[in-house]
Amino acid sequence: MLDDIISASGTITASELAAIPCKRQEGFLNLLSDVITQIGFGIEKFVPTLTSLLLAICEQAEEVLVNNIKLLSMKDGDEDGYNDAATLSRIGKIRSLCFLRIADVLNKFGSTIDFCARGCRLWKAMRTSVDALPNTVINADNAPSLLQLIEKISSNRSLIPLLEQSDESVVAVFKCIAGTTRSNVMSCVLKIIDGLLTDGGTLDKDEPSCTKTTGQNLVLKNIHLLISQFTIRLKDEAQIANLDDEILSGSNSSKRTKVQHHGLQLNILCRVSELLVSAEETADHHVKTMEDLCKLLTPLLKFDSHPSQLELLRTIKSLVPKLSADDAFLHYQGLSKLLGPNKNEIGIQSKEHRQLLSDAVGAICCLQGTAKTGSIIDALQGLNSVSTSYVDEHNFDKLLPVINALGTSSDSQGSWLQLACSESESLMKVSQCGDPRLLLPLVYTCFHLLYDQDGVVSRAAN
Repeated sequence: MLDDIISASGTITASELAAIPCKRQEGFLNLLSDVITQIGFGIEKFVPTLTSLLLAICEQAEEVLVNNIKLLSMKDGDEDGYNDAATLSRIGKIRSLCFLRIADVLNKFGSTIDFCARGCRLWKAMRTSVDALPNTVINADNAPSLLQLIEKISSNRSLIPLLEQSDESVVAVFKCIAGTTRSNVMSCVLKIIDGLLTDGGTLDKDEPSCTKTTGQNLVLKNIHLLISQFTIRLKDEAQIANLDDEILSGSNSSKRTKVQHHGLQLNILCRVSELLVSAEETADHHVKTMEDLCKLLTPLLKFDSHPSQLELLRTIKSLVPKLSADDAFLHYQGLSKLLGPNKNEIGIQSKEHRQLLSDAVGAICCLQGTAKTGSIIDALQGLNSVSTSYVDEHNFDKLLPVINALGTSSDSQGSWLQLACSESESLMKVSQCGDPRLLLPLVYTCFHLLYDQDGVVSRAAN
């Protein structure tokens, strides 16, 4: 008898569920939460039945709500569409609870039971909710239940193939990244993207994988939309250049949330960049996306040696060679300035940071294709060279010859004027010199070397 009831429950349809009062459906969903928490794997053999029942409830709730929307549009806002507002509100709550219980089931049993066969039915039952997801998060204080469900799917390597069955769900999640998205919702969205990039947290973030995972392919497939949404969000928040300013205001808990949020957002942007650079495809739209990424990331570089800055520099260094010469040169002055002092304070001191920064600047210089770019790059790398024999020391065997050459007469190899002029130009005709902006990284590096802790060298020399 009990087996018959369980079997019948697993085959119940949405139309049959309509005969069961909403109050009982809601009670069942609340009770199921406690059952999963308290009994756990003790109900594993009933999971297929429970999953079918949850999907049926979801289908029934979705059908009622969609039909009501159609009715309202047909009646053009007539009162008849609102006669059963209390019931509709309860059905909406049932749908939300259903999403949460499905998330609980997938989270608990996703590693031991294959749910992929139910993927088509799952996404069909949630199609309308998925389409409406970007609108439901506008100014929402907390992540909606559907977004929490997708987060659970992305956090489990065995469940990520479910997202492959619904490209609309990934697109909807990316569209949730907007200027109107609040911190808690944004945190949930970033965790979803992080799960896709790390294959449910099984991949080391610092070690790129040889082959792309299902999650990474899903991100790469919609990477242009993702970068566009990040661009919109950062521009709307006016934080592309000063992402840390927001941290200074608000309560302590608010500060903590925003710092963590900033760190994950920055980490994801860097890993998305690496994913794009490693893509075999080099179409024009890929180049345009890389340009947008550079515009997002370059202003986030600061005059410090924080580990996050190291990650940023590695990312920018990998992006620059993929850009056009004109677009890359837009970042030349900004990157060069980071090689010098920070106004009246010392600049970046970390030798590793400075080497990566000089490599990125050198890559931009290479794209310009002038005759003297090779000499400028060699001089820049010499000024920022690190000793292999002593910890955190300059390689003076490379640094001093460059400084001595810069200080020689105008017609000498490696002098300022000789580096600024092309081979075909007369060194004696300063007005015919090439673009002097190419010397900016050398100038700023020299200012850094001249900096004195008690004051800049001009003040200390008096």
